[in-house]
Amino acid sequence: MKRILLSALLLAGLAATASAQSVGSIGVKAGFNYSSIEGKNIDVDYRPGYSAGFFLNAPLSADGALSLQQEVSFAVKGSKAEEGGAKETLHLGYIETPLVLRYKKSNIFVEGGLQAGILVDTKYTLKVDDEELSTNKASDLGLSSFDLSYVGGVGYQMENGFQAGLRYTRSFTNLFNEDDLLGGTKGRNSVFQLYVAYSLSGK
Repeated sequence: MKRILLSALLLAGLAATASAQSVGSIGVKAGFNYSSIEGKNIDVDYRPGYSAGFFLNAPLSADGALSLQQEVSFAVKGSKAEEGGAKETLHLGYIETPLVLRYKKSNIFVEGGLQAGILVDTKYTLKVDDEELSTNKASDLGLSSFDLSYVGGVGYQMENGFQAGLRYTRSFTNLFNEDDLLGGTKGRNSVFQLYVAYSLSGK
């Protein structure tokens, strides 16, 4: 069911862009993620990650100010924590399909929408002094394989197709519910992303 929802969001975006007033533009996108896990009684730090993928942007208005953008990307996020002699690291890799509505005025744009993701890569490590416990199985940690988040951001796009932006995404769905992981419950992804992109059509 979760994979069906992910596919449905992707197909909805592609259908909407295909039915827009013009074919639009295809481009590539890469970014730096600064992510953490937020939840009840969870106290962990942000950790660096990355995102890379491509997008299809199609105008919804005659002047191109309003557009719909469907993306497909691979993103690395997670969290880290260190206290005393203990160090805890959570690495998460997702296939994500953001679908955002974008409004552009001159070269400045704002955007917002939804993002679905499937967890495809996991690594958890807990080091206490000279002892280490690790696993790369999401099932061992009780992690949900599906993620649904809201997306919001701002950016700047040049006439030659280069653009840069800042986004924030936070999950609606829980990554985990129990308190066996990260010392709390109802953990959710929280990610700041600084990205650059290039439209192959040049606009």
